[in-house]
Amino acid sequence: MLIGAMLAAPCPAAPPRPNFLLILTDDLGYGDLTCFGHKDTRTPRLDAMAADGVRLTAFYVTSPVCSPTRASFMTGRHPQRFDIHHADLPERLPRYPLPEDAVTVAELLKNDGYLTGHYGKWHLGEPPLTPMPRRHGFDRFFGGMGGRPSSSWSRWARSNDPQMFTDERPATTYPGHVTDVTTDHCLEFLEHAVAQERPFYVNLWFNAPHAPLTPQVDQIARFAERDDLSQRQKVYYATVENLDANVGRILEKLEALGVADNTLVLFTSDNGPESHSYRYAAGSTGPLRGIKTQLWEGGIRVPTIARYPDALAGGRVYAQPASALDWVPTVCALAGIETPQELDEGMNLMPLLSGEASPEPRSLYFEFHYPQRKPRRDEWPLTHGDEPSGPLVMRRGDWKLHMYPDLGRVRLYHLATDPGEQTELAEQHPHIAGELAAELEGWYATLPHEGPNLEITRVPVPETEEEANRLPLAGAR
Repeated sequence: MLIGAMLAAPCPAAPPRPNFLLILTDDLGYGDLTCFGHKDTRTPRLDAMAADGVRLTAFYVTSPVCSPTRASFMTGRHPQRFDIHHADLPERLPRYPLPEDAVTVAELLKNDGYLTGHYGKWHLGEPPLTPMPRRHGFDRFFGGMGGRPSSSWSRWARSNDPQMFTDERPATTYPGHVTDVTTDHCLEFLEHAVAQERPFYVNLWFNAPHAPLTPQVDQIARFAERDDLSQRQKVYYATVENLDANVGRILEKLEALGVADNTLVLFTSDNGPESHSYRYAAGSTGPLRGIKTQLWEGGIRVPTIARYPDALAGGRVYAQPASALDWVPTVCALAGIETPQELDEGMNLMPLLSGEASPEPRSLYFEFHYPQRKPRRDEWPLTHGDEPSGPLVMRRGDWKLHMYPDLGRVRLYHLATDPGEQTELAEQHPHIAGELAAELEGWYATLPHEGPNLEITRVPVPETEEEANRLPLAGAR
């Protein structure tokens, strides 16, 4: 009887497969959130996310500009492996698209039964250079192809009433603010995935707080009486607070759908804040030196929060170096997918974030050889990035090296005691500087890189918005 009962008993159901949500903001600075030290913005939803999860205080992206970083999140590889050295812009040649044959995390998961969606900014190329995003592994796409909200072209970019693409259909104007519109459509995808009882992978890549920003965000009213703040600051802070509110909408939806505990959510930024060359750019790097387009800490070290209640205890801080390269191996490990051998430039972060393993010293490498922007002298201390960073940079342990090959010199900083990169130590520690330089040169030698006489060609701007947002879709799926 006992044996018969045991044989008749149903087998326990397999645990549900984890879901994944990558929330990537655009030009958000290391110091722009309350939980990362900002004194004027209020970001209660992200603060709560940090309290419920892990705050990563030394998370690095692979580039100080948009497209290269996004390529790394998608592939787990340094962007230079795909000849992506700068942001892909239609106004300028050469272009830097993600090639169609690149293996992406979305493809790996979709092939293993996941429902995949991309919502918001893409900025990894556009036809005819590359196919639409669904050819890179997504079941659904809703968003913009280029680097700016509404249109890839600066002249036609705007945050209000943006033009957005759905799958391969022509761009349509949607009333409202781009952050709110993007969130609305992502919420529909989450509902659909849960209704289909499918595990899901979602890129939610907001345009905010990238320029052009708008002073019409509702939250700006909170700053109306703040005479100590400029209009630039009020608009920027309101945009960050609106971003926080929309992250809250996403997290609340996960709770309502009953999948919050089983979903790894990573919130981060693609690079540091824009210089104050744009009307409403007012991001903060907190204690860090540098801005977007620079390899100082403020250009590549970004505010990052991971939340996964099933596996990560709340309220932890992970202060050791982590990288955008780690997203793909972390996701694949949790999903039980074996990653291709070439996707081995990052590491699975879960044992480290959970405290099950102790971090070991690792090296992170960076390359950006384009001209670097400077901050406005009337609003930024000169220490925040008035001087260009090295075009080749690496961090190993607490040491960070800047190489200036054209000038034949290096600079060495000890980040544990000097996160603002103010005290140069190469002369005091020549052995360490020489060892890191040799390692960095060895890494750089493995990369395809552009020649020293790169010629940048300007492209005429389309005369109408319709023409600017018309994509040649022949052959698109």
